[in-house]
Amino acid sequence: MVEKFGMFHFLKTLIANEMTSLKWHEFNDMKYIMKQIHPNMSWKDCPIECATLFHSCVNMFVYKHILNNNGTLSKVKEYVILYEYNIMDLLMLTLYCGLKRKFLNK
Repeated sequence: MVEKFGMFHFLKTLIANEMTSLKWHEFNDMKYIMKQIHPNMSWKDCPIECATLFHSCVNMFVYKHILNNNGTLSKVKEYVILYEYNIMDLLMLTLYCGLKRKFLNK
C-alpha cells in the first residue's frame, strides 16, 4: 500500500462494537428493531445488515469530517479505507490519511 500511495501521515480506527456506550444512534435503532423481531436476537444474527449499517455510518463520517471543507479532517488530501475483522470478530475500519502538502510543515 505504501508503494502505491506513499507514506500516510496518520490513521484512524473505527470499530463496530455493540458493547460500548459510544455508539452511533443508528446502532441503537437497529438493536431496538432486532429486539422487536425476537428478544434473543443479537448482532451475530444479522451480519449483512450490521456491515451495511457500519459502512453507511463510515461514509457519513468521511463526508462530515474529511470531504467537507469545514470538517475536522478537511486538511486530508487522500485517504484509503480498509475493512477487516479484528481478533474479537468485530468489523473494524482503518482509515489511512495523507495530508495536503501545505499543512505538513505546520
